[in-house]
Amino acid sequence: MATYDFRVLLETVDGAKTSYYSSSFVDTSTELVLSASQVFARITGSISCSYQNSLIFSQSTVPTSADINTSYVFKDNNLLSASLSGSLDKGLIEFKSLNTEYDRLLRYKFFGEKVCNTLGLPINQWIYVDQVRLPADDESNYFEGNINAKNIYISENLSFANNAKINTDVPFLIDTGSDQHIKFIDGRGTPAVALSMGYDKDDDVYEIDGGGNTTDKGFRITNVNNGEFNILSSSLYQSTTNTFIKVAGGMEIAGPQPTIEIQSDVDNKRKLELFIVSDISKILATDDLQIGTSGFTDAIYLDKSEDRVGINTDSPEATLHVDGDLKVNGTGSFGRVHTTIVSSSIAFSSGSNIFGDDITDTQTFNGHITASGNISSSGNLSTFGEVVHLEGTDPRLRLKAKGANHPAIEWWEDSTRKWLIHNDPDESDKLVFKNDTTELLKLTQAGALGVTEEIYHIADTDTKITFTADDINITVGGMNMVDFTEGSTDEITFNESAQQLDVRIESEADPNLFFTDGTQNKVGIGTKTPTTKLQVEGDISASGHFYGQTYYYTHHNFTYSSTSEQAVPLNSLSNGSVGGYQRRWIAPFDGTLHKVLMHTENAAGNTVCKLYVNGSAASTSDTVSVSATTTTTFTFSSGNTYSSGNILAVSFDPTDAPGDTQVTCVWSYDTST
Repeated sequence: MATYDFRVLLETVDGAKTSYYSSSFVDTSTELVLSASQVFARITGSISCSYQNSLIFSQSTVPTSADINTSYVFKDNNLLSASLSGSLDKGLIEFKSLNTEYDRLLRYKFFGEKVCNTLGLPINQWIYVDQVRLPADDESNYFEGNINAKNIYISENLSFANNAKINTDVPFLIDTGSDQHIKFIDGRGTPAVALSMGYDKDDDVYEIDGGGNTTDKGFRITNVNNGEFNILSSSLYQSTTNTFIKVAGGMEIAGPQPTIEIQSDVDNKRKLELFIVSDISKILATDDLQIGTSGFTDAIYLDKSEDRVGINTDSPEATLHVDGDLKVNGTGSFGRVHTTIVSSSIAFSSGSNIFGDDITDTQTFNGHITASGNISSSGNLSTFGEVVHLEGTDPRLRLKAKGANHPAIEWWEDSTRKWLIHNDPDESDKLVFKNDTTELLKLTQAGALGVTEEIYHIADTDTKITFTADDINITVGGMNMVDFTEGSTDEITFNESAQQLDVRIESEADPNLFFTDGTQNKVGIGTKTPTTKLQVEGDISASGHFYGQTYYYTHHNFTYSSTSEQAVPLNSLSNGSVGGYQRRWIAPFDGTLHKVLMHTENAAGNTVCKLYVNGSAASTSDTVSVSATTTTTFTFSSGNTYSSGNILAVSFDPTDAPGDTQVTCVWSYDTST
């Protein structure tokens, strides 16, 4: 199945050019019908791409930022909007130009033949914002509305929207004394006429021409329902059950190998073929072939699976089986029978020749034995030559066991059996491969294959799949890459041998969706060059909790009119002593106070910041000079950690009154505790 893309080009009055692209707007392998909301989401979600005013979008084998930019999508542009009205299933999508302050949309066009035809959008046609546009330069004139004209001459392209209609006859006047045709030009490769319909002046005939030898494309007429299609004196028509071709005056099929095929509309497979090979007519049927009349249905019956012909029977038991009397008025020729009898006892009974009169008799024939029918034996059939040769149109060796027995092929070396292939009726007719005693491979009727130990590459024996009890191991070049284990611990293990092996998982749009660097012992998501133990290129979301080291920020605003040590308020605007309940809080986890940022109305001079834990100063910052209207940062060299449940407070001791003050404290919590 195929994927179909969609692209839109935008140009502004000032000449700015942008484009948006969806490489897999529709994937027919997974979806054949899209709702209006799905179409709307894929249009507005189209990503920014390089501006290419051409039917085919070209890009690098591995797309780069020069090809596409996933940071910008169609719905964010300020030139052309798309809106959905009506139901989400069968609603209407409408495009509307937007007015901007500095520049505006001049024109836009769409690419993507399949998508545009389905949505009723013009393909490779500029759509101007202005309803009437008559530019002074070489740019094309543009009209939005109805046109009533006597004569129209089009020098290049005439396009119709997918939902456009022709409401009248389209007359073609043949009065110029020359050919007039409607032509379909196949532009893939060297342009050529693939189909033409019209009038041929030289032959004075109206014709449909499938292109002859100018292209390798076929021409067919389909779905002629209960009507008639006339070709000269012939007609093609279809009844309720069958399709017929009527030919008045004869029909000719010409070509290097003219063929008539009969195909079933049940499984769309060829059932009968009539063709010429080396000037000999042949009939080839892919199934059994039956020729008969209403009262003699099995006059001739060809059994394809058994290579047999039946006369008056649809189940022939020999190469030629006649159910009834056989009369030959001429001479029957059966070749020549030549034998030299040394010692023999020949008995004759009606209808057959019997050599010997006892089962212990031995008959020896020097030379070749040729039979046009079957050769059967009630005992062993032995040959002492080096090769058993079977030759024919469809030669085969059949081993037929009676009852629930084991038809088999054995290989012997002197008196020792080396290999055995046999059908095992006790195990649902599995085909079993053994050495002399041990089963090595089984093949079921359903096509399942079982092996004893491993499957390996003949030219590279250390590249293999090894099977043990509840374990599958994949080894490439002697390296244990993947191991599947079911047991006390059910797991899939990559790189069990601890080699410098990278693991990479691709998605449709991200070649490095998941990457492990076996040399650096790092994991990347969205990148193959992680710089930390885990690096994620993109957003991270979780429906549960995050456990580990995380940053937390507190913000404090107050008026600091004192020059003495004051604690910052938590849930009020009033600073004060460290012991005040409005200026203390409980640590929910173990953590660290990393730094404190201070911005003041006035210059506070030399100032220190302190962390109080359970009422005692645990850490004091370096002395920092605080300037007016400037952000100052206080850091701590030691003692700035705390435990879950500790009572925390932060204070400042300035030289001068700071005035209106803003403070931000940067904390970290260990949420795993």
